[in-house]
Amino acid sequence: MVLKNYYGYICLILLFIFIALYQKKLRVVESFTNKNIKIVLAGDSIFDNHEYVIQGESVEQNLINNRQDVLLLAKDDSVVSDLLHQLEKMPSNLNNLSTRLFISVGGNDIINTYRDKNFIDEKEMNSVLEQYKNSILSIKNKFNIRLYLTNIYYPPTDKYIKLHKVIHYWNNEQKIFAKKHNIPLFDIGTLLTDIIHFSNDIEPSEIGSKLIADAITNIQ
Repeated sequence: MVLKNYYGYICLILLFIFIALYQKKLRVVESFTNKNIKIVLAGDSIFDNHEYVIQGESVEQNLINNRQDVLLLAKDDSVVSDLLHQLEKMPSNLNNLSTRLFISVGGNDIINTYRDKNFIDEKEMNSVLEQYKNSILSIKNKFNIRLYLTNIYYPPTDKYIKLHKVIHYWNNEQKIFAKKHNIPLFDIGTLLTDIIHFSNDIEPSEIGSKLIADAITNIQ
């Protein structure tokens, strides 16, 4: 009986040691991975487009194929008000000038605002634009990273052509703001223009994903 208890205690101790070592290994791997990350993607489905392409052809995977280490914080269906919450998840060790943060957000706000409207008044976006600008300035002041603002492309299908006027207004206001605060723009408005660049009418397709990933890769 004593011998059985002895072996039981030994097995229990070994189990605790194994769990401790495994957790330590996970922390080491996570830390090592974070140190390698140079690109962070935040915002909406322009970057988080896994659901709209065949497996392995998303923006994130194309960047990985380009030998880029990526942290994807962007989430499908996100709006401007989600942006700061996404950035809270960025590891603190990425807060340095080696990190390039690309932000793409605003498209869903436009869709949600004008979904059921026939008359388009682009000035309705002013309050969201102010929220966007305040969020970007908050990020710029909080993080010591290389920040890039992604503009909004112009989906060429009939369903979204009516929004081109609003998209142009948004992009122009964003351009003025970015210039004022010395923030570079990542221009996908002139990058994705053909219907083959889009999936589900409005998301980056396999071809569009590669165009975006290659353009990000080439930014030094």
